[in-house]
Amino acid sequence: MANNEFEEAWLDEGINTYSTGKVLARAFGPGRLSLAINQIPLAWFFKLPKYYDWELDRATSIHIASIDPIVRASWEFLNRLSYGLNVYQRASACLYTLERLLGEGKMLRGLREFQKRFRFRHPRSEDFFQVMSEVAGQDLDWFYRTFFLSAQTFDYGIASLRSRVKPAKLMGLFDEAGVRKEIGRKDIRKSRENLASQKEIREKGKEHAIDKGEEIKEEERLENIRAEKAPPSAEKTLKSKIYLNEIVVRRYGEVRVSPDFPLKIKIVFDDGSEEIRTWDGQERWARFLLEKESRVKLAMVDPENIWIIDSNWSNNSRTLESQNQGVWRLAASFFFILQNFLLTLSGLI
Repeated sequence: MANNEFEEAWLDEGINTYSTGKVLARAFGPGRLSLAINQIPLAWFFKLPKYYDWELDRATSIHIASIDPIVRASWEFLNRLSYGLNVYQRASACLYTLERLLGEGKMLRGLREFQKRFRFRHPRSEDFFQVMSEVAGQDLDWFYRTFFLSAQTFDYGIASLRSRVKPAKLMGLFDEAGVRKEIGRKDIRKSRENLASQKEIREKGKEHAIDKGEEIKEEERLENIRAEKAPPSAEKTLKSKIYLNEIVVRRYGEVRVSPDFPLKIKIVFDDGSEEIRTWDGQERWARFLLEKESRVKLAMVDPENIWIIDSNWSNNSRTLESQNQGVWRLAASFFFILQNFLLTLSGLI
């Protein structure tokens, strides 16, 4: 199969970069950083990070997305760097994203059908996505136009998390049995006073019963004490705190997801429960309000890391409370490596 590499170089270089990375990952697993001092590999002394080719493709190309589109004549790119990163690494990252959207099986069948149909011919970019659309059973023209013909960034993230106790009564205008009802501060104060009065009456009733010397057996009294220490009943559980959890998701980039592939938001609560919400991602932001007996702990967009081309993964998740463990762990690892590097260097001098 041939192609016009002068005008659509990604059909050669991008597909080769993607397919080569797949083969290497299957045959050898993740690679390691090849760092050396005086031709001595640092991997002999330190446990260097592992990575797959798709991670390297993403890391090297996400910053170039806003400069040039992938499909462009080779002489029209800003410079050689933009040309190389777009037609090699960025095109590969986009194909990895397409694979995660469709599934590996459909992606491989699409590539096989593309090669079979255009063998000994000169296909264009439109031909590739037409074949992929037929195999996938859905129109992928949006993916081609968005990620191959435009120079725009893709970036969704969690903007904010909030959690507060839901008040017993809310002030405002309400519809109660078809009748407009307004609740203000006086109504809330009166409701609290009524609850306090009822509690006082119950306490006095207990004291009166004891003063009258009613015959209460010792076993019954102990049973009452045990009941008070027992786990809360369903009725008491209903009276426990209810939290109003607010999650705000934003679209920081220009690119919108397709309605056929809505964005997933994973929400984790303090009690360990989880919820998955979806958002079509067309507006600039969306607010999710959840009432639960537990506070929100963590929110994350794209929890499965489908959108490899997201330009900023650091804003994909947010916790309600700051987490410092990761920072300290990275700092300790950095200073350990630095210490050993200086010791090794001093021995070579």
